[in-house]
Amino acid sequence: PNSLGGGDGWKRLWFVLEGGQLHYYKHVKPHKPSAARPGEMSERVINLLICSVHPRAREKGKRFCFEVVSPYNSYALQAESEADRTEWVEAIRAAIEHSIFSLEGPVRHPPTAADGGESEAP
Repeated sequence: PNSLGGGDGWKRLWFVLEGGQLHYYKHVKPHKPSAARPGEMSERVINLLICSVHPRAREKGKRFCFEVVSPYNSYALQAESEADRTEWVEAIRAAIEHSIFSLEGPVRHPPTAADGGESEAP
């Protein structure tokens, strides 16, 4: 997406999705946040782990909008086309899902006698 809407109107920004985070920039459009040069740091980073994303209905004069919602803020974004909007929403949903599942550790079972653990006698 390249626009961010809020209470004070729309701003043209550039977004990069990387590692479960959505970075946005005022003037720079690096392919990866790690590729940004000094002085080109992201304006803000949105941690997607605590967010949801969904398409928005057409707003007055705005098409291809979607919203990233966190417990603290809501970000209205506008893509350049319907295909871009669909791609962004799906990519952000996948990043959220990956972030959630990466928090889960391996399933742990109680030790058994075969594992060297103690077992109760019947």
